[in-house]
Amino acid sequence: MDIGGIIIRCICLNNDILRKLLHRTHPKDWLVKLFGITDNEIFKKFIKKDINCNMAHFGNDAIALINKKPGFDLSELNSEGKRLFQDTTLFVNSFAEYLPEAGTCAWDICEKIGFYRHAYAVNYVSQEEYISNMMSLTEEAKNKFASQEEYVASLIFGCGLYMFMIDECSIESGAKFLSQMAVFVINGNLPHILWKK
Repeated sequence: MDIGGIIIRCICLNNDILRKLLHRTHPKDWLVKLFGITDNEIFKKFIKKDINCNMAHFGNDAIALINKKPGFDLSELNSEGKRLFQDTTLFVNSFAEYLPEAGTCAWDICEKIGFYRHAYAVNYVSQEEYISNMMSLTEEAKNKFASQEEYVASLIFGCGLYMFMIDECSIESGAKFLSQMAVFVINGNLPHILWKK
């Protein structure tokens, strides 16, 4: 099973609604009902911008602030945005020292793999697009991570950040999902996969 499949299985194990939906519906229904993806054009916009597969920049921005080198002027944020960013920074600070240089982008890579698999299965992307994007994501992972240990750390912390963000900045939810993912990944095949440059 590839990492995209692992992530989707893990999410399903932790979310009864999602698990029931995936086991009872066609992948097209899953894409439409949960994400509003109905065709190639909408899929391409989703994969580039949706928070589900573009979380790493939140972690990177938080780390920049932790290192006292923010990438933007915090005064540009409204009060809600400032609160969200401060909460995110507090959460990321709890594990920042363990992150590889690439931050949490392994989560984004895994999510994109999963979404591309589903989009290809329902003909939202062609075989050529699918293969090209899988190769690009593989190259991105190889370029950003020196080892599977770095990739696994990024993935585990990325899943915690994801759950923290989607559950209204709940540190408890983020930490719980991070812990569950760590056990799931460490007990699975991922730590035994050879990393090739």
